[in-house]
Amino acid sequence: MVLVFFFLIISIIIMLITIFLIFSTIRLELKNVQFSNLTQNNKKYIIKISSYLFNKIKWFSLKINNSRLKKMSKDLHLEQIDIKKIEKDFKISDLKEITNIKPKVSYLDLDIKIGIEDVILTSYIVPIICTILAVILPHIIGKDKEKYIKYDVLPMYHSKNEYDIKFNAILEIKIINILISAYKIFKSRKNTVREMKTNFA
Repeated sequence: MVLVFFFLIISIIIMLITIFLIFSTIRLELKNVQFSNLTQNNKKYIIKISSYLFNKIKWFSLKINNSRLKKMSKDLHLEQIDIKKIEKDFKISDLKEITNIKPKVSYLDLDIKIGIEDVILTSYIVPIICTILAVILPHIIGKDKEKYIKYDVLPMYHSKNEYDIKFNAILEIKIINILISAYKIFKSRKNTVREMKTNFA
C-alpha cells in the first residue's frame, strides 16, 4: 500500500512537471535599455524574467538591474567565461536550433539614431535598417500584438561614426521550445565527439 502511494505521488509530480514544461512561457521584459557611443549607456535599465502557466498564472519572477547584474556576474564568475572558445565551438546548426526557440515580441518601442562618416551612405543605411525590421518583425510579433510595436530610425549627419539605440521590449518564449533546442544542440555536440573518436580510432 505504501509502495502504491509512493508511485502515485511520483506520478503526480512528474505529471505536474510535464504540464509546467509544456504550457509555461518565459516572459522577458527589457526596460530603459540603451547602447550608445554618444553618451554613457543608461545604467537604470531593468530586466525582468517571469514565468507564466497558460500565459495567465505567474509562478516565477526575477528582477535584475545594473548593480544586481554585476553582483551575479561576480558570484557566478561570468568574467571567466572563454568567449573565444564559445565562438570557436559555435556551429551553423546551433544557430538553426536557436531560431527554433521561436521567441515572440509582444511589445517593442525602439528608437535608433545612426550616422557614419560618409553622409551619402548614412542616407542609405536608414532605409536599409527599416527594411530589415519590416521583414523580420512580422515573423516574430506575437498574435494580435501589432499595435504594441513601434520603431523609429533616424539619420545623424555629423560625418562620423555614431549610434544611439534605446528600446523597451517584451519577449515571450515557450519553455518547451528552449528545452527541445538545447537537447538537439547537446545531441549534435555528442554526435560530433563520437565521430571524432571514431575517426581517430
